[in-house]
Amino acid sequence: MQPQKYIIYVDDDFDDKELLQEAFQEIPDYELVTLDDGLELIQYLEKATSLPNLIILDINMPALNGRDTMRILRAEDQFRDIPLVMFSTTSNPIEIARFRASKIDLINKPVNYSSVKGIVQQLISHAR
Repeated sequence: MQPQKYIIYVDDDFDDKELLQEAFQEIPDYELVTLDDGLELIQYLEKATSLPNLIILDINMPALNGRDTMRILRAEDQFRDIPLVMFSTTSNPIEIARFRASKIDLINKPVNYSSVKGIVQQLISHAR
């Protein structure tokens, strides 16, 4: 059963997912669903009875990376309006410009747990 309000975080790094899950436990309004890559996300969304309030995508993942996942989601009518945030360690200005041109924010992953809470609030601000 899917939660009423939920956010999907897609990342193949177990430690990053665990860190965000801990931070989201303090956020009563949203449940965090974690998936391993873009292919798993697409399959999940195709079966979903309700769409998430936000999708957080890592850029570098196996099977289907964040960039390609973003393109697929934006090309599909039923997924086009789901808010997306890219969540990565990249500082590549070309990559950042590409996301901004697509009207998608890029938020840098935190380097320690103390900065996670602020980043979680920043992520939630993108949810609908």
